[in-house]
Order: sequence, then structure tokens, then C-alpha cells
Amino acid sequence: MDNQIIELLKNKDDYGLELLQMYYGQFINYILCSLRLNQQDREECHNDIVLKIWDKIEQYDETQITFKNYIAIISRRQGLNYVRKNKKLLKEIQYEQMDLFKDIQDVEKIDWKYVVSKLSYKEQEFFYRRYYYYQTLDEISKERAMTYKAVENSYYRLRKKLRKILQGEGYYE
Repeated sequence: MDNQIIELLKNKDDYGLELLQMYYGQFINYILCSLRLNQQDREECHNDIVLKIWDKIEQYDETQITFKNYIAIISRRQGLNYVRKNKKLLKEIQYEQMDLFKDIQDVEKIDWKYVVSKLSYKEQEFFYRRYYYYQTLDEISKERAMTYKAVENSYYRLRKKLRKILQGEGYYE
């Protein structure tokens, strides 16, 4: 189905947009929900994402990334840009980001693929939920059917392990 959607989008066929919405609309909304936008902003941002996918589909390379991951990357970036542009970035997100990385000068230079590969599968899932999708600990606890305290402890251990890995790589002194 992905190949059909991609082909239709590359040919600028409106039916490709319908299929994109049908198969990936909820996935895009899931990513946007983590940014805590109100319904109107989420719809506007959703439309911007679909338009961005439509405009940038020629740049998609199936040998590099799956279509779903391509959509996730565009959705996340577009959503964060929307939030920044409208100055609605929550203090909680800023605080969480600053808390873990406050002593690191060039966060962008970290080889995250390598760092994440050092984590267990469960830790990787938690990492992506927390730092990629910006889910709150409460959201994670509900989706994982865990107590809030258990998630909080997992988060603490993850941060501790990330700090240790980053120290080993020379990002912390």
C-alpha cells in the first residue's frame, strides 16, 4: 500500500492524499497529540504536515527509511516548528530537555543512533516515547499499563544510564 501511496503522491494525484489520510492520519495525530496542541491548532498543523509530505515526496528514498518513519520525522519536525513558531512550547518539554542536556554544549553533534543502540529494547522504547514523541510520564504509564511510580523509576534509571553513556563518549566531564 505504501508504494501505491508514494507513487500517487509523486504523480500529484489527489487520491494519494486520501490514502495518506486514511492510512496515516491517525498516526500523524498521535504524534501531534504529544505536543498538546488544541484541536484547531492540531488540525492546522496536520494539514501543514500533509502538504509538506505532498511537496517533499520526491526527496523520499525508500532505501534509506521506511515510509512510516519518513512520515513520523516530517510530522515531528513540522509539529515542533509549528509550536515554536506560535511560541506554545510547553515549559515541561523545555525543562525536561534542559535537565538531561544542561551540561552538554553541542547536543546536535551527539551520535544518537549509537547512544540509543547501547540501550535495551525496553529502554529504547521509553527513550523514544519520552524524548522523541514527548509523552508525559502519565501518558506512558497509561499506555504501558504501569503505575506512575514505576514509570518514574524507569525514567530515572534511563536518564542515569544516558548520562553514563554520554560521559563515556566524552560529552560530559
